[in-house]
Amino acid sequence: MGRVDKKVGGHLHMAYHKHPDTARLLKTLETRYKDLVNIAGDAITIRDLEGVIVDANEAAANLTGYKRDELTGMNMADFLTPDSLGMIMTWQKALLKGEIVNPHCELEIVRKDGTRRYGESHITLFTHRGKPLGVMCIIRDITEHKWVDKKLEMAEQNFRNSLDNSPLGVRIVTAEGELLYANQAILDIYGYSSVEELKATPAKARYTPESYAEHQKRKRRRRLLKPVPSNYEISIVRKDGEVRHLLVHRKPVLWGGEMRYQSLYEDITDRKKVEKALRESEEFNSSLLAHSPIPIITLRTDTAIAYVNPALQKLTGFSSAALIGKKPPYPWWIEETCEESGRRLARAIRRGPRKYEELCKRKNGERFCVETTFIPIKANGQTRYYLANWVDLSEQKRLKENMEFYISEITKAQEEERKRIACEIHDGSVQSLAALALELDAISKREEQLPESVVLNLKRLRVKTEGIIDELRRFSHNLRPGVIDQVGLVPALEILADEISSEANINGGLEITGNERRLTPEIELNLFRIAQEALSNVRRHSGATKATLIIGFTRQKVSLTILDNGNGFNIPEMLGDFITEGKMGIAGMYERARLLDSKLLLKSRVGKGTKVVVEVKMWAET
Repeated sequence: MGRVDKKVGGHLHMAYHKHPDTARLLKTLETRYKDLVNIAGDAITIRDLEGVIVDANEAAANLTGYKRDELTGMNMADFLTPDSLGMIMTWQKALLKGEIVNPHCELEIVRKDGTRRYGESHITLFTHRGKPLGVMCIIRDITEHKWVDKKLEMAEQNFRNSLDNSPLGVRIVTAEGELLYANQAILDIYGYSSVEELKATPAKARYTPESYAEHQKRKRRRRLLKPVPSNYEISIVRKDGEVRHLLVHRKPVLWGGEMRYQSLYEDITDRKKVEKALRESEEFNSSLLAHSPIPIITLRTDTAIAYVNPALQKLTGFSSAALIGKKPPYPWWIEETCEESGRRLARAIRRGPRKYEELCKRKNGERFCVETTFIPIKANGQTRYYLANWVDLSEQKRLKENMEFYISEITKAQEEERKRIACEIHDGSVQSLAALALELDAISKREEQLPESVVLNLKRLRVKTEGIIDELRRFSHNLRPGVIDQVGLVPALEILADEISSEANINGGLEITGNERRLTPEIELNLFRIAQEALSNVRRHSGATKATLIIGFTRQKVSLTILDNGNGFNIPEMLGDFITEGKMGIAGMYERARLLDSKLLLKSRVGKGTKVVVEVKMWAET
């Protein structure tokens, strides 16, 4: 490569005229510049203004599949797609006109073997005395990153497809109520032809007056950060004026990388009609029950089955003849939960109308989940029989499992991307900057051969380089502390305790109970992230003077506790309220605990500090 006359090169060029002895030093700098280019992790090509490559480093050969000597003399068109080549030439023309500085663009590269890679490009002009001579193109391989994005896109698309095809109405809204998504079932429920038409209809026109008043109450409670029910019933007015009754299940979800609210709408109009008919009349209409799509059972006061409708027979696979007269345990009860099912039935008989979820089995052994509404039917103050109707929750459970899988995959992909970026920073950028710092040291030590101003500039550059290295190392450590992968969770927690002591003037400490041992990478990473978020909250919000991490190991479990003596706060009743209050980090801690199939316990009182506990069950060691 020829000598480069950029800004720093210009200073050295002037120094050359004043100090002829520096010619040898400039030659040395040029050689070392070549060495730095050759060891760089990113692909670097230098070409003339016609696009012909005059030099390329080893990374460029690895990226394109050509040897270095093959690349020399080739044109960029030989391994770039037409669109990518067009972007490069457009940027080059803009640079020559002085319109853009340090342009970046994404390229698609066709390797020698025909496979394709993706790169992020940065191009710079070489000039001499104001005249452009050539172009340096630095290309960072981002193929793996593109593949991760594609996998996430496919996962999100699969999730969207499951929502689109769900027989339940699904809506996703922001905390402020802005509609982000509605599936076809929602449009069918309301009788609208498009999401735009639904969004354009005022809320007041979509509710009955009573349900609209309740809707306004829920909005006021959210604004006041008060608990709001996650399951409730509403009565809506369809576009054609028909009133329908819906059961709504509302929960916070991740959507597009942010916490939103998902509502599942189930049309329970038929069920409401049945319940109303049973309340208003002692004798219910057997024809209505027989044609109801809702599974219904009637029990005598001795809990023997008196009647089951066709919908229940269809759901369970048991015929009416096989069920009438049966007492507990009923044929749809599951063996391992028979005792609990019996206790639930006894409580319902004692306490009157109630709802509960129950896992059941079909005649062929398949399992399904239902929500049971249990109502005693009375006449003249005496219970005549019990009525139970079911709502099949199988679809809801499937949607919940899909959502949890989707969140799990996003969390795993985020951690993998953090790890990849942290490794690139540590093994690529930091190492290159360290090499540059050493070169600056070597040059600045030859003070007798350089002007004083050049030496001072080199020393300032050395200090700035060290500062950049420190910042990159801190950033890499926050993304993914390498100590977790290398030596495990406990040393990583020690670092967190030391950091909060040194950076926040909080007395931090780590206590270990039991026999310390390595855990699976997933457990170690998620426990570390929970501790990291908890200590971040202590640092930013608690006003604490002391924070303690306690990790305990037993044969059956590992527990992590984070204690502080700070201000504390009032804990809302529901997880979703953390989202509305802006406590996204706490919601993330709960989600990470769920990924470990465990529960996170949060205790706090105003003025009494905060305690966070998570326990992960383990297989006993043999």
